[in-house]
Amino acid sequence: DQVHWVQGFDPDGPDEEAAEGEMVLPVFPLQHAVHIPGTVHTLNIFEPRYCEMYSNIILNGSRRFVVTLVQPQPQNPDKPDTLGNKLKSLKSSPKSIAEVGVVFYVEEFNKVDEETEGVIKYVCKHRVIGRVKIHKILNPRYLQDRNTYLRAVVEDFKDDDEGADCMDEEVKLSNTFRKVVELHDKLGSTETVRFSAQMTMGGNLGIRGEQGTFWQTASLWQVLVQERLGAFQTARVVAEQQMVQDFLQEQGLDLEELLQQSDSGRVGIRLTDLPGNLQDRYLKLQDEFAEESKPFVALLIWFFQSLLQEPTHGRRLEMLDNVMTKEVLRLQAKASMQEVLGIVGNNEDDDE
Repeated sequence: DQVHWVQGFDPDGPDEEAAEGEMVLPVFPLQHAVHIPGTVHTLNIFEPRYCEMYSNIILNGSRRFVVTLVQPQPQNPDKPDTLGNKLKSLKSSPKSIAEVGVVFYVEEFNKVDEETEGVIKYVCKHRVIGRVKIHKILNPRYLQDRNTYLRAVVEDFKDDDEGADCMDEEVKLSNTFRKVVELHDKLGSTETVRFSAQMTMGGNLGIRGEQGTFWQTASLWQVLVQERLGAFQTARVVAEQQMVQDFLQEQGLDLEELLQQSDSGRVGIRLTDLPGNLQDRYLKLQDEFAEESKPFVALLIWFFQSLLQEPTHGRRLEMLDNVMTKEVLRLQAKASMQEVLGIVGNNEDDDE
């Protein structure tokens, strides 16, 4: 974990005032998501403190707030090392927040409380317009206390190597990305989540700047990893459901009939309802999926946060190229194996 957290953060510390001339922005900490400059996001707002925040930034015209990552508490060693428990640890009593975050700018602000009967108050569309460094949280106790939102002293986060010539690294990244797309096309449907061969690949894919092509390329990679994790989780659910369905059939029960008889359209089966050997298989399946999903989670949270906080364009190019190069090597090995086995992929399936 190489993430830089806000130094000296005390979740029980007193409120402070900003000095004259310091930039102060609201903070919206997220538990397990990292956002990238240039991307667009829609949020449903219902929590009272964030309804207050949106009302304030719309009223004062700033329309801006900081989104940053929450530092989780260490996972309980007595709990299984599963993905579910890791995500729960992110949600429980956070220790601090990441020092570098991004700025969300509200492009569209819609009040929807009447349509949703008060369940959701605002639906807002945002664009990520830049990065900031958080120097100090002015009201740290509100990371856990939900009475109001956090406020922080921040400054724009600029590269230390502005003006440096990184053309060689940019070209290298562009070429590596194109190799990935070509290999995805070659492997076809045997690579379930992949980039489309029709993706526009012209030009330099590594140009610096908050609106530059580097962040667009990083965003494409982030979406690829998100889709792979989603497909992985879907496969886990299907495998678990199949295990339970097989058990029901062994007991002479039909799942479809049970669903039809249920008023809620669901059949409640607890893990403890299953025989011991099946409980063991179920838990083993969860552990296997959790272990295999670790690289996805590491990329989506820690790697992309490391990209955000990196102060040099050249190093960011190197970091992303290293990740893509690993994908190239994996795909090349898979393609070679398929050639040996005579496996041909279908290129007509849906792509990224």
